[in-house]
Amino acid sequence: MRLIESICQRVSGRRRLDDRGVAIVEFAIVFPVLLLMTFGAIEIGMIMATQSTLEGGLKEASRYGITGQAPSDTTRIEKIRTILDKHALGLVDMSEATFIVKTYASFSQVGEMEPFNDTPGPTAGEDPDPCHDGHFDAGCIGETFTDVNGNGFWDAIGEDSAGVGGEVVAYTVTVPWHIMTPFAGTLMSKTGTINLTATIVVRNEPNLY
Repeated sequence: MRLIESICQRVSGRRRLDDRGVAIVEFAIVFPVLLLMTFGAIEIGMIMATQSTLEGGLKEASRYGITGQAPSDTTRIEKIRTILDKHALGLVDMSEATFIVKTYASFSQVGEMEPFNDTPGPTAGEDPDPCHDGHFDAGCIGETFTDVNGNGFWDAIGEDSAGVGGEVVAYTVTVPWHIMTPFAGTLMSKTGTINLTATIVVRNEPNLY
């Protein structure tokens, strides 16, 4: 009996002390998480670098735009966009970019909607009027707007152009960033893309072009 107990103690003791292979198992568990964190950090760094590049490129493009120069081989807007594409350094596909150039009479108009007359609110005891909502509703009688940019629609005040001397111009570029890191992409965005946007507002020089 004592012999059997001795053998059992030796066998069970060896099993408790034998930790060979534990490091491999632990590494197999931790490595995917470590890999995900590493590539996620790299991608976040790339996103920040691309955002900074877009802002710098837009700044350089606007420097050309404020001079009012008109190239002979292309349009002024296309020339401005070419400068922006050059400074993007290939970090994003600029063919997917949305490039908007709006001209305003003053800085105070940037981002503002065209003025309109809202339907008067209901008097005491009446049902709320859905037309009186602080927004222009084309189907509501009595609501009119001032077509500042002359395009026939109620929208932002700015005109689609690079403007002339002395006018204020807002340049905006939006580029989709396609997330490359698996799983982390679903945490950053449900669609797998993040829109990177850069905007700069400048006043054109009082040029003679």
